[in-house]
Amino acid sequence: MLRKILPLLCALALFACGDDDSTTDASVADAATDDATTNDAATNDASTGDASSEDADTPDTSTSECFALSGATVDIPFASPVTFTEASPTWMAPGEPSCPATTVLTDATPFEAICYRHDGDAPAEFRFEVAPENEESVSITAYAGESVPADVTACAAADAPILGLAEVTLVMEPGQAVTIVGSLQDTGETGSIQIIAGPSDD
Repeated sequence: MLRKILPLLCALALFACGDDDSTTDASVADAATDDATTNDAATNDASTGDASSEDADTPDTSTSECFALSGATVDIPFASPVTFTEASPTWMAPGEPSCPATTVLTDATPFEAICYRHDGDAPAEFRFEVAPENEESVSITAYAGESVPADVTACAAADAPILGLAEVTLVMEPGQAVTIVGSLQDTGETGSIQIIAGPSDD
């Protein structure tokens, strides 16, 4: 009788062991899948966090920031007010109001750069101006393209009067972008200007 029962007991024992092993493996696999899902979610969250942090710290210099000049008219040009404080960014401007320049100033002055794009279908002439609010000495420098190049002497046009309005006139091809830099001429000076852009009335 024992001989008949013993094999049956062994078979039952093996079957029970096999069920325990498979249940443990499935639990581990489920846990690993959950961990992987959690890790993926954390990675996605981290990536999203990095992107938002990066956007907050890094200035947007994309081409979408260029103003379409078709939105301006002779009577109603674009007018962007700028107030310079002691905390305003500064640059080393070209040393003379001719382009391309041959020198760079040794003193940093506050500036603002704005990109404009000619979105018409034919060449056109545009006027760009920097107007001081009071008696500030201002300058204007124009660069072809969507940003100020590393070599600031590579300008397209410039003007730096002792007093009053600084202005340049440019003929632009369809789709062409230009970056206009409005700046004060004196180091450490504060004040307000307007950067103005529109079709030329000449």
